[in-house]
Formats: sequence, C-alpha cells, structure tokens
Amino acid sequence: MDKLTTDNIDDNIVPTICIPSISKDIKKNCIFDVFVRLKLGYIRKIDFKYNKKKDDNIVIIYFKFWYNNERVNNIRTKLLNGKDINLVYNFPHYWKCLLYKPVKK
Repeated sequence: MDKLTTDNIDDNIVPTICIPSISKDIKKNCIFDVFVRLKLGYIRKIDFKYNKKKDDNIVIIYFKFWYNNERVNNIRTKLLNGKDINLVYNFPHYWKCLLYKPVKK
C-alpha cells in the first residue's frame, strides 16, 4: 500500500485512537474533555480495558467522524501511516496515542 498523505487520504476513513497505557485514576469524562478541547472530531464512544500486566488502563476512542482541517488531517494521516502521536492533556504531560487495530479472534 502506498503511503497515505493528506492529499490522497479517503475522507470516509474514520480512525479509532488507542491510548495503550493510562493511569487508572484518569476517568472517562477527563479523556472526553481533552479530546473535545483538541477538536479532532465527534466522539462516538470511549472504552476502557484493564491491563493486568501494567495495572493501568488501555483506552479506545471511537469517532463518528473527524473534522476536516489541516491540523486534524495531519494527525489522522500520521495515525493511518502507523506513526504514534503524543497528545498533550496537561502540559507537559501527554498521552502516547496510536491507531487502534482490533485483535481478530
């Protein structure tokens, strides 16, 4: 597959973000508020999965759609090309985020 760019990306692709490691103290409303402030898109659902090995949570953020502007398209393109992004939630603290790829059973 060719590398995706902001010029050749399909607007119908709606990536889901995974935060692979997040403190158990962080609640859903905090994540929601941060993502609303970042204005990436319309959030459909936020799921938490407990990670026993690290004693923390994995968070999955599902979007109904992503907004269409240069900043958001750059973030979306990075994720779809397999790159991690760091989203600052409380400077200098950030969450490492990546494209969510569900495990096929």
